[in-house]
Amino acid sequence: MISHLVELGHERIAQVVGPQTGAQARLRRALYQRVLRDHGLDDSWWAEGDCTAAGGRVATRTLLSSVDRPTAIVYSNDLMAIAGSARLEGRSSPF
Repeated sequence: MISHLVELGHERIAQVVGPQTGAQARLRRALYQRVLRDHGLDDSWWAEGDCTAAGGRVATRTLLSSVDRPTAIVYSNDLMAIAGSARLEGRSSPF
């Protein structure tokens, strides 16, 4: 997925992750960050949500509030992705 986004020209790829309280969640984020570094990209573009629609909206808002906004956002689950995508498009979430 990261390789595909890089091929499309994205240079600031962010990730919205779930709570980083468990080893599996931290490992998933660490692997994601390693792949970004392997492509020569900044791996610090991420925000933590709570795996809910509201968490996806808040995390997306956080990422969009930075001066250099991400050019792509990858979500850890479908619920956060749908709500975050709606936020990106300026719509209210269907949830």
